[in-house]
Parts: sequence; structure tokens; C-alpha cells
Amino acid sequence: MLALTLLQGEYRRQAASRSEELSLASQTAEMTEQLSHAESAHSMMSKEIGELLEAAGAATEEQYETALHNRVRLGEWEGEYSLVQIELTAGQSPERLAQLEALWTTCDELVLEQSLREAELEAARLSELQQSWLERRGRVKQAMEHLTSAEKRGELLSKRSMAVSALEADSSRYAVLSVSRALIRATRKKFEEERQPSVLRHATAYMRLLSEGRYVRVHAGGPEAGIGIERADGIAKDSGLLSRGTAEQLYLSMRLALAREATGPVKLPMLLDDLFVNFDRARLHAASALMNEIASERQIILFTCHEHVRDALLAGCRAAVTVDMTPQQATTFHSVRNSGTLPDGGS
Repeated sequence: MLALTLLQGEYRRQAASRSEELSLASQTAEMTEQLSHAESAHSMMSKEIGELLEAAGAATEEQYETALHNRVRLGEWEGEYSLVQIELTAGQSPERLAQLEALWTTCDELVLEQSLREAELEAARLSELQQSWLERRGRVKQAMEHLTSAEKRGELLSKRSMAVSALEADSSRYAVLSVSRALIRATRKKFEEERQPSVLRHATAYMRLLSEGRYVRVHAGGPEAGIGIERADGIAKDSGLLSRGTAEQLYLSMRLALAREATGPVKLPMLLDDLFVNFDRARLHAASALMNEIASERQIILFTCHEHVRDALLAGCRAAVTVDMTPQQATTFHSVRNSGTLPDGGS
């Protein structure tokens, strides 16, 4: 029994040794394969290095590193050279570049340095000249501004003098107008106190005739009030509320009444210019009847360029005489007078 136990223990040791041997063999094969791959890669790298050395014309790796360093430096110099070329040729015309190229190829360093000093001196001289001209320009500009300011001041003074003269003239005119206004107001007041009733009576008669009895009285409310009329039914209206035709009839009545009061015993001719343009047919017929009545007392000279006004006056005024002043364009109703004779012998 003891022998069997020992035999089993030996068997297990032999099995473990066998397993360990197999593991070591596998590892050895794997390492052998890796070594083969490494040797193959090394061979390829050696070949590539040889090709690179041959392409670079170097016999050793040290020579290759030197060539690579020189190549990097060459690239840096080429970049600096490009920058210098840009700085030298920027803004230069082809002709100027050709001149510089000729200087670089024909002149040595001493000649170029001498030329550079001369150019710097010339540049300094031109800079001083430019500064001098800039200062002179500033002085001229300041003088121009001063002259412009003086001119503006003279212009303002001239305008002020003209304004003062105009103010003085306006003051004198205002004084004259003020006095005239006072005189007119006084005259108007005296006229309204002494003559107005008679004027209003005549204006009432004229208005009654022009309106064919529709309006029976013309009245005035005072110095500041307007003129009004009263209808046959007793309703009174201010002139500002009348229609245009009725208002023109009222103003015509007042003008005729004032003209009648303003003349003395000698009845001077009356000149009228197109008074009936805005009258309708009924108002125009009434106006022609009124003209016929007034023409019995004084000569009326009436100008018109409307044929319907002429025809209405000729129909209403039996003694009317026409004078055609512009045959191609208009007809002028020249004179209405029952006597048929003008003061100067015309007709």
C-alpha cells in the first residue's frame, strides 16, 4: 500500500514535469517566431537605411544626419530669402527692379554703402522740405480762415446795416400808417355819423331793385360790426352768411350808394369793370335794370369780356352803345347813357 502511494506521487510529479516541458517548448517556439520576425524587420530597416543613405549620397548614418540637418537649414534660409525678396520688391516697378539688379551686379559693397548714405541725406533733406511746406500750408490755411471770418463779419455787418435801414423805413411807414389809420377812423366815424343814413337809404333802394323785392333793407351795426340785410319776411342776415351772388349784390348796392353820395351836383362818369360775372340770369336781368335807372342820371362806362353780360345790358339799357376794342378776342360794353352822347362827344 505504501508502494502504491509512492508510485502515484511519482506519477503526478512526472505529469507536472511533462506539462511544464510542453509549456516551455511552446514558449520557445513563440520566441523563435518573434525572433524571426524581428530579424526580418531588422533586415528591412537595414535595407531602407541603405537606400536612404544611397539616396542622400552618405556612406554612414552620421553623414546622413549631417545632410538632414543641412537640409533643414537650407529650408530656413530659403524662407528668409523669400521674405527678403518680398521686402525688396514690394511696391517696386519692373523698371526699378531692373535698376536695382544692375546696381547689385555692377557695384561693390563700398559703392552701395556710399549710395545709401547719399540717399539717406537726400531723404532727410526732403523730409525737412516737406515739414517746411506743411508749416507754410498751415499758416496759409490759418490766414484763409481769418480772411473768411473777416469776410463773414463784414457780410453780417452789412446785413445788420440793411436790417437797421429797413427797420427805420418800416418804423417811418408804421408811423405814417398809424396816423393814416387814425385819420381814416376819424373820417369814417364822421361819415357814419353824418352821411351813413343817406347811404343806407340809397343802398336799400338799389338792393331792393337788384333782389326784385326779396330784401327790403340794408343796415350797419356800428363801427366794428358788418353790413347786414333784412328780408321781406323780417329775417335779418349778416353779410358773412350770404351766398356769393347775394353778397355781391349787397356790395354793389353799397358801392353805388357811396358813389352817389360822394359826388356833388356834377355827376361824373362811373367806370365799372366786369361786376356781373358771378350773377345768374335773374340777378343779371335785375342788374341791367338798375344800370338803366342809374344811367338816367350819369354816364356809365362798363368793361366786360363776357358776351352774355353784354347781351343782357344791351337788352336792359335802351340807350347803350358798344365799342369793340379787341374784335378777335372779346367785346367791351363801353358806355351806357340815356342821352346817347358822351361828355367828350363820343357815343
